[in-house]
Amino acid sequence: SNGSFAYVLLCLVDFFLTSKRERIDAKLVQRVWNSRLEVLAEINETGTENSLLERYIQRLSSFVDDDALRSTFIDWLLKVVDAGGWSSISDDWRQSKCSFRPLTNHLLSTIPNNQIRLNTEVTKVKYSPGSHMLTAELNHGSDKTATSSITCDHVIWTTSLGYLKKNFSSIFASESDLIDQKQQAITNLSFCTTNKVILIYENTIDFWPANAADIYLLHDRNAPIKFNDEQLEFLATHNVDSKVAQLILNTLFYVAPSHEYRVLTCWFGGRAALLAENISEIVLGRLCHDTLWQYLAGVDKNKRPVHTIRSEWSSNRFMCGSYSSFLPQTSQVDQEKLRESFAPDGVPRIMFVGESTHPVFLATVHGAHETGVEAAQTLIERYNCLHG
Repeated sequence: SNGSFAYVLLCLVDFFLTSKRERIDAKLVQRVWNSRLEVLAEINETGTENSLLERYIQRLSSFVDDDALRSTFIDWLLKVVDAGGWSSISDDWRQSKCSFRPLTNHLLSTIPNNQIRLNTEVTKVKYSPGSHMLTAELNHGSDKTATSSITCDHVIWTTSLGYLKKNFSSIFASESDLIDQKQQAITNLSFCTTNKVILIYENTIDFWPANAADIYLLHDRNAPIKFNDEQLEFLATHNVDSKVAQLILNTLFYVAPSHEYRVLTCWFGGRAALLAENISEIVLGRLCHDTLWQYLAGVDKNKRPVHTIRSEWSSNRFMCGSYSSFLPQTSQVDQEKLRESFAPDGVPRIMFVGESTHPVFLATVHGAHETGVEAAQTLIERYNCLHG
């Protein structure tokens, strides 16, 4: 009545929920996560005498007394491994000096159109010692019959590690020294698939906890998610194997809302991420919504999303997956080898960049961006010195 306003500030926190609809204490989860980091550091330093599972069991047994809860944590940690790795930054957000769009606009404004190739696949790269030049063979036809080539002083190679795994030896077939330099590292490094299923609701989601930032789903074996007759009939109508659908449900491990709270993004890793690429978006939308009902009170099964979108990173032949990750068989030396430039004449002719080459921000957009900028800056500094 006096014209003043009251503001309520909610502190958003991550929720960790089991399929019993129980919320796990964040401090305990942090201790579990710290144990994961310690185990991965040990493996990186000492090798892999014991499996990841054995190490998790040994470490968590020291402070998680409940057998069922300990198994739930271990299942969750293994799902995180299947989904790939990621790196956190210290702040809530990170600002780049030059993001992708301004960089692209700058290149388009300074490079003549006849020197730009869009929607063009590089199929071969060859170095000529006599001219100190590189020749890139190009395919710019959907039927793979329209080909051409360009020559250049340097190549900054930005494709995913997954694409390199499938195409490295054929693209650089003429460069035996380069293959010797990097092939083993490319083989050893891990590239996983994490797919996202985006649920779009007609109205604001009313079942999302008011103070929840993101929600991590921990599948409790003592509270398995089971299909009822209606769900089984729905799956049969859409020709989906109920065992496959069950695996996908059990593997959903992370859900994040948009700021408008009409959109939820569900994350899948491992085998489930691959299987999800072959299931219709209609079925995935219902599976994800029904899974949320299992974890959250207040979810109306009948108020399902009106639209569902899913990623298909593994099926995309130019990606062949989504994120690099450090698994037990991965070493820091392998990543350093991948990051190392190919310099047959002492000059960095082919530079490899992308999230898989970043020493800190593996599997991140900002990591990919930074490695590209650093490679470009290296060449700029070189030419500035030459032309003093």
